[in-house]
Amino acid sequence: RALVCGGDCARHKPHPEHNLLVRERLGVDWGLAFEDSDAGLASAKAAGFTAVRVGDPNYLPGIVAASLGNVT
Repeated sequence: RALVCGGDCARHKPHPEHNLLVRERLGVDWGLAFEDSDAGLASAKAAGFTAVRVGDPNYLPGIVAASLGNVT
């Protein structure tokens, strides 16, 4: 598990700093990010994550399930 908060990073989205820090803390090369903004999507993609847009947080459980079904 990794937690990255706004105070952990000097730069804000769309800079990928926070996503890169997540990758570092988890020790992974790839990630799946769920974002609700263009800046968030750009940030995740710049860090090498697969990014999925979430327009309404109420739909997040279904979006996560559908997205993970495509991960091998």
